[in-house]
Amino acid sequence: MKKQKENRWVAPSILGMMCVGAFLLRVLPQWDKVFADGAVLYRGVDSWYHMRLADNMMYNFPHLLKWDMFALYPNGAEVGYYPLLTWLIVGISKLGFNYEIVGAFLPPILGALILVPVYFLGKELFGKGVGLVACLLVAILPGELLHRSLLGFTDQHILESFLMVTTILFLILAYKHKRYLYYGFAGLFLGLYLLNWGGGPFLVFIIFAWFIVQFCYDRLRLKPIANLCYGASTVFAVSLLLSFLILPRFHLIVLTFAILAPICLQFLTKLNRRTFLWVLIGGGLVILGVLCSNLWDIGWSLYIYFRAVFWGWGGTIQEVAPTTIPVAFAVYGISIFLMLGGLYYAIKNKVSLLFIVWSIILLLAIIGQRRWGYYATIPVALLASYFVFRISRWVKKDVRTAAIIVLCFLMILPSIGGIIGVATLPNNINLDWYSACVWIRGNTPDPFPLIASDYRGWTEGAYYELEVPEADYGVVSWWDYGHWIIRIAHRVPSTSPTWQDTPVGSKFFASKTIEEAERELAGLNIKYAVLDEAILTGKWYAVIGKAKKDTDVLESIAYRLWNDKLEGWELIHEEGSVRVFERTMKR
Repeated sequence: MKKQKENRWVAPSILGMMCVGAFLLRVLPQWDKVFADGAVLYRGVDSWYHMRLADNMMYNFPHLLKWDMFALYPNGAEVGYYPLLTWLIVGISKLGFNYEIVGAFLPPILGALILVPVYFLGKELFGKGVGLVACLLVAILPGELLHRSLLGFTDQHILESFLMVTTILFLILAYKHKRYLYYGFAGLFLGLYLLNWGGGPFLVFIIFAWFIVQFCYDRLRLKPIANLCYGASTVFAVSLLLSFLILPRFHLIVLTFAILAPICLQFLTKLNRRTFLWVLIGGGLVILGVLCSNLWDIGWSLYIYFRAVFWGWGGTIQEVAPTTIPVAFAVYGISIFLMLGGLYYAIKNKVSLLFIVWSIILLLAIIGQRRWGYYATIPVALLASYFVFRISRWVKKDVRTAAIIVLCFLMILPSIGGIIGVATLPNNINLDWYSACVWIRGNTPDPFPLIASDYRGWTEGAYYELEVPEADYGVVSWWDYGHWIIRIAHRVPSTSPTWQDTPVGSKFFASKTIEEAERELAGLNIKYAVLDEAILTGKWYAVIGKAKKDTDVLESIAYRLWNDKLEGWELIHEEGSVRVFERTMKR
């Protein structure tokens, strides 16, 4: 009995050590890259805008910024980011923590905590050993999951992954054990997922696809379906109750359909064939009428969502590029191949239809876009670990543990270089950029002069207000840099990742003549331009791609501006590799 109690604590102890190790892997190599010269330099570009939303909510708590005049010059833009991450950062900070530090540490904390639902999912489906090995792979594989959970990567993606796997875990438990409490928890985490990301219907689609497959399978086997139908409706209903005040119309339509469809199918199975036929025809006509009344909007929305998930937006964004075999091997090592064997055995042994459907859809998603690796790493790790334990049965029982250790070593060995590479990635922003933006904030006119600085105790009150008028002027730079200009400089960029199709910056820089460049700025009071050396080198392919101009960099306005030889513009500040120019030409 004492030995059993001791063994009971082995797996949780190993899991705890893995969580600590995962956290340290994400924090220690990034420490000096994120905390530099007394500043917090967040990773990426979207992280800066998430912190801009946190800035605003800290002042206006609990109200959300819905339309941001800082997001895009001259008319502003709707805030497209969903509020859960902002609520989480601000809510934790209200307990007495510095919200900038909370924002920086939240990704690695979630990157460590995600191992908990991964372990319990592996344990439920395959056993403790598989769960622990899967946790090891999830913690260290050098893909998008590791990258997006690094210190300072304050974006919603790692939170998405945590909420998705937890939803799947509770849904598997609910269906297997017929517990409506678990269905309720699955709905709770699905609702939080919907509050975290605008593409939330993706998970709704996965769960509904599983429901259809499971419904057909159970009906063919003459199994009772009440638990399945009412359980699925419970999941979607709880998520709708949690999120309906925030979600847009399309999401509400999707969830309403997902709630009603299982109940209707349960009802239809109780009818005789003649009645079933008439009800089916009547229901089909009603659905057709609803679709015809709004067919274009619904159809276009569905197209946009499926295209956004299963294919990329363009060649200038690396994360949405397809996953090639060399990329897959670099990220997942031999796990990507072992996963196929695990999927075969999972299907053969009928492990869980939900897990199989989820895994297949995520694998299809990463073929189209490598970014979905922050989801797909989890089923890849679980299936690869499962396959390792399956093939370990081919050897004698007394050497199985050794065989598993060797196989795990072989899974990890090809990825060691990638693990080190991702964990030590340089920050996207550097001190030159940060210092240049700080200089702009302190040495250029306020774009909202009618709102007093030091407004109600806050410096530059317009930045913290929920509603402000149109800005007096804008700042032109490359698309990536807009969020840095917003959050650090408190100025209004003419282009930013807030909106995909804003070609003002790229078309201006890719122009060949000053007349062409001025036409691109016509009607806009662009007062400053910010350039760095990367625009003329590593990013130039993206600049001309977005501008749809075939301009050689040496013939471009950007090159002349960089060298301070563009009429009507004057170099006013230089900070290492970053230069700030003021427009002096009369408009």
